[in-house]
Amino acid sequence: MRNHQSPRQTKEMVVHMLSQANPLQQLGRLLHIVGPTSGPLLKLWNKLQDHFPPLKLPYLNSREVLVPTMSIQDEIAYIRNRKGKRKLRDYLEMEQGIDAIPACYRRIQGYLQRVSLNLDLSVWRIVDEATKDNRLNSLAPSLSACYNSAQANELKRGPCTEGTRVDLLGQMLCWTKSSIPGSVYWMSGMAGTGKTTIAYSLCEELNTNRQLGASFFCSRLLPECRDVNLIIPSIAYQLARSSYPFRFVLASVLEKDPDVHTRLPHLQFDTLLAQPLFEVKDTLADNLVVVIDALDECDNKESTSQILDILLIKALDLPIKFVVSSRPEPEIRDEMSKQRNQADSRVVLHELDRDAVQADIKSYLCASLARIQPTEDQIAIMVQRAGILFIYAATVVRYISHDGFRRNPHSRLANVLESSSASENKHKEIDELYTTILQAALDNQYLDSHETEDIRQVLYLVICAQEPLSVNALSKLLRMNNTVRVHAALSPLWSVLHISGTSELVTTLHASFVDYMFSSSRSKGYYCNPQIHNHTIARLCFDHFKNIRSQFNICGLESSYVLDDEVEGLGERVKEVIPMEHSYASRYWGAHLRSANRSSELMDELNEFLSVRLLLWMEVMSLIKCTGEMPQVLRLVEIWKGVSLNTLIHDAWKFTSIFALGEISNSTPHIYTSMLPFWPESSPVSHCYKAHMQGMIQAEGTAIDQQQHALLATWSFSHGILSSEFSPDSTRIALGSGKLVLLLSASTGRSILPSFKGHSQFVNSVQFSPDGTRIISGSDDKTIRVWSTQSGATILGPLEGHTGGVWSVAFSPDGARIISGSRDGDIYVWDARSGDRVLELLTGHDEWIRKVKYSPDGNYIISCAYGSKSIVSWDARNGQVLKTLGQQDNHRISSADLSPNGTCVAFSSNSGFYTWNMEEHSTPSRLSFPSNSTPDAITFSPDGLYIIGTRDSKIFVCTANGDIKLGSLDGHTISPSIASSPDGAFIISASQDQTLRLWDTRSVRATPRPLQGHTELVSSVHFSPDGARIASSSLDGTVYVWDAKNGEVVLGPLETENYKLSVAFSPDGTCLISDTKDGLALLDAKSGDIVVGPFQCLKSVWSAGFSPDGTRIISISQENDIWTLDANTGETLTKVSLPPITDPENYYVSTVISPDGSRIAVASNEIGLRMYDAHSSQLIYKQSGNFGSVCSFSPDGTRIGGIRKSASGFCDLICNYKVYFMRIRSMTCATWCNQIYLIVLIAMRSVHFIPCEGVQYCGEISNVPM
Repeated sequence: MRNHQSPRQTKEMVVHMLSQANPLQQLGRLLHIVGPTSGPLLKLWNKLQDHFPPLKLPYLNSREVLVPTMSIQDEIAYIRNRKGKRKLRDYLEMEQGIDAIPACYRRIQGYLQRVSLNLDLSVWRIVDEATKDNRLNSLAPSLSACYNSAQANELKRGPCTEGTRVDLLGQMLCWTKSSIPGSVYWMSGMAGTGKTTIAYSLCEELNTNRQLGASFFCSRLLPECRDVNLIIPSIAYQLARSSYPFRFVLASVLEKDPDVHTRLPHLQFDTLLAQPLFEVKDTLADNLVVVIDALDECDNKESTSQILDILLIKALDLPIKFVVSSRPEPEIRDEMSKQRNQADSRVVLHELDRDAVQADIKSYLCASLARIQPTEDQIAIMVQRAGILFIYAATVVRYISHDGFRRNPHSRLANVLESSSASENKHKEIDELYTTILQAALDNQYLDSHETEDIRQVLYLVICAQEPLSVNALSKLLRMNNTVRVHAALSPLWSVLHISGTSELVTTLHASFVDYMFSSSRSKGYYCNPQIHNHTIARLCFDHFKNIRSQFNICGLESSYVLDDEVEGLGERVKEVIPMEHSYASRYWGAHLRSANRSSELMDELNEFLSVRLLLWMEVMSLIKCTGEMPQVLRLVEIWKGVSLNTLIHDAWKFTSIFALGEISNSTPHIYTSMLPFWPESSPVSHCYKAHMQGMIQAEGTAIDQQQHALLATWSFSHGILSSEFSPDSTRIALGSGKLVLLLSASTGRSILPSFKGHSQFVNSVQFSPDGTRIISGSDDKTIRVWSTQSGATILGPLEGHTGGVWSVAFSPDGARIISGSRDGDIYVWDARSGDRVLELLTGHDEWIRKVKYSPDGNYIISCAYGSKSIVSWDARNGQVLKTLGQQDNHRISSADLSPNGTCVAFSSNSGFYTWNMEEHSTPSRLSFPSNSTPDAITFSPDGLYIIGTRDSKIFVCTANGDIKLGSLDGHTISPSIASSPDGAFIISASQDQTLRLWDTRSVRATPRPLQGHTELVSSVHFSPDGARIASSSLDGTVYVWDAKNGEVVLGPLETENYKLSVAFSPDGTCLISDTKDGLALLDAKSGDIVVGPFQCLKSVWSAGFSPDGTRIISISQENDIWTLDANTGETLTKVSLPPITDPENYYVSTVISPDGSRIAVASNEIGLRMYDAHSSQLIYKQSGNFGSVCSFSPDGTRIGGIRKSASGFCDLICNYKVYFMRIRSMTCATWCNQIYLIVLIAMRSVHFIPCEGVQYCGEISNVPM
């Protein structure tokens, strides 16, 4: 009959009885609670009672008794809970689950049946215990391979740190309980991802849950743990120790065949596992699991593959499950690809969420290193370096905690954080790991030399590559041209390399492997010498360009008038024509060349590349949207400069820079249609390429050859800029624009990060930290902020204390301190980490501090206040004044800078630019900067040899002695602040005109000495035909002739009456035409004596010039008549009267003669454009309108062009006697280029190309230096 105690009484009774009972007694008392008085439960219980007396305690405590007992406890607790319901809601819930109680009874019956089978005395009394033990021991199991064996500590085998890998372990445990028996779960991961530690923790959890059947942890370090033939016997042995029925059956098997454990793996599996497990499957606990860890560490790869094949096929019917962990080695990966339900039965550790993995690594490091209390920043550095590799973190912990933290752990921690000085001992374990992998891959006796060499080539290219390459790209670059060959080479490297999905990008799985490969002392025979292998890759890149099928216009672009982004289907065309290997070779040949051994072979390759394939390379870079990288690539190879390459590299750099930083880079064909035609004829690039271009426009003249290309780029912003600074590596620019701090790429001018926001008023000063990781800014809002160059976040500040706007900030040389000066006249020193104010300098100034700066050694500080009379040097430690430079009362200092060697101060004042040698206590020396206005900013070049200053919005560079080297650099409308790049190659200027300008200091010629003599504005200049002399006229009524080379006056001043007349040389250069007091005359170009004239009819003229053959003079008088005179006699040949002038004060007119001298054209703002026959004076053509004085004949004389200005300011083109409404503003000049009949119209600083036939607008070059 049933027991009707209350739930509370039942609970108390159960707890008391179970605490006093062995497992079978527990079963009896549990069954008494539910009342097994009839039916199947009663029969089973009666049978079990017969077994009590003979059973020994070990049997009673076996898994076969304990597990069912625990399960029955759970079922009875459920029944008791159901029967104890009292409230209405409880009854309703009980009613809904009424069918669950019979199910509980059925499960209890099943558990009792299992116990009955396990305790059948007819089984346990047959075999003698000693005999069974001897037979089990004959299996020669590897006891060391058990997860918690005595060797676990020696092998550094242990569980995960508490609180780590929780989700992953939960996922795996869930699989063990939910999947069907016979399943195999594969935990895959690259070397060092923590597979063994996870497997150990899994075994602990399974053992706690009575689910662990056996474990075999492979290890290369122990012979018995790397022998694949011991895996199955060891698993069978452990199962026999935990299951008596299995033990009995296995003993019987061994009695029949004692040597079965020496057979082939599939025979071992069938005899030692499959057969016994099948016989006793009803006696085994549910969800029994066998764990095999690090299967890849076994010696025999073929046998390893066989075992996996057996598990996947033959284990399906077995009552146990298998968890296998390994690296993704080929023999394992290939077998596991046969696995069913892969999505649910495998995990790839190196593909898990990186943030989650790193959070676990952080927890591990914090827990393991708690004794030395590392800072958050130190932990963060180690986590970042660990990536997804727990082995890196574990190796670091073992290194720091060596000998129980008794070996100077803080010093060891510092070694880890400063890896360049770290002891190699800390790499021992990870090095052994990588060496083992490479030994298996490269020392395989079954591979022939070609296969081994393929593995090396692929490995070294992946290691040295600047970005991940696909399998196909590797094949092309290495000239294998066979992806199967590359896959075969990669196959044994999967533990250290990773192939990503469908893209098949190949990467190293952790930076530590790259470090290992690049260290000869660590990788030894597998060492990847970066100089040798980068030499090889650079040569492969150059060879790749030689093999590109089309060497010109590779994407077949039809016009330079259409932007690349507007060309339909260009993106797909680029993908087809420029595959990854083309793109890679284009972007990174320079990086590989820079890292390679210098050799004559590579010098020749570089010379050939720049001389023959520079434009092709520019095409590729433009089409893949990497134009901004071209100057950077060429700067990388400047260290390769040789005598023959010096000018070519620099000219190529200038050429690519001008293209990349201009709007024309938006249309790739402009490389050929705009850049090359206008490049100086004398330059190396022109020498290499112009002769090979057909149909290219020809731009001629000294202006083309004398282009300096100083201004590389102008970038506009929405607010004024008060400060800008280069990063220490010259690749980035920081600037304050309005209230924002911006971080730009120095090569493109584009923002690297979103604007740094925080200041509420104008940013006055910015500077990089010495290591380039931080930017400091000072603002009119009286605060200082420190920003991260990685994220743009404020990492310190706002630092408050100044009562006026902060105008100058600077880091100390070691980056540990910050100095600031403000409008309040105070100078503060701050701790750069904590933000604490550590020093206040007593300036005594009422003026605002314009400049503060540390000396190179950090021992002292210089400061100057705007408008003050002195510069002060301070002791950086205590703030005491060291030296003071006093000036005269009428001198007010506006800016100052300290030389890189710390010995000299350069400063500007209202009286000029000066230098002061602080060591010699000398008086300041004045520099000879041009201009009479007040100087502005001043700074030293990085090498200290030059001083850069600004006056009148112009920039000058002079030597320390005051000699002008470069300048003037014009462009700003408001005087800028200036800074030099650390390598001295560039100047950056920032102005409140809202522009930032980048200048090339190496491309600019020194400003020629002014030709002094005229006292008023110069009205015209004219070169002699041989270019040796210059003639000039001025509004002061004088004419001079100068030597074009040295600027010396060779003739003049010659007095004239007509200040408007332009002076001109005769075609043979022997005569000048000029005005005299008695009229127009022909003068000897050497002596100034009158040769012909003066011509009485031409006492006052607008303009005059020679015919092409020099036999005639054509002039327009102020009476508006066109005169043609004989140049030898002065005889009048023809005269044409033009309409009367209505406004003489604003009248402009010019005349030109055709190349063959047969026609004369006149352009005026009143009469329009007219053309006459030069011999008969007959009118040939007339076009009304305001033409100013702009008209030009084509070189062959068959066409004429001019510009007509409308009342709205727009201009129309007159070409070939037709009017074309171009509607372009401010055109100032029209001239013909060559027989292609293109007119170049210069509007402000833009050049427009228009073909004369049909006059279709062709394109524009902006910012042309004129």
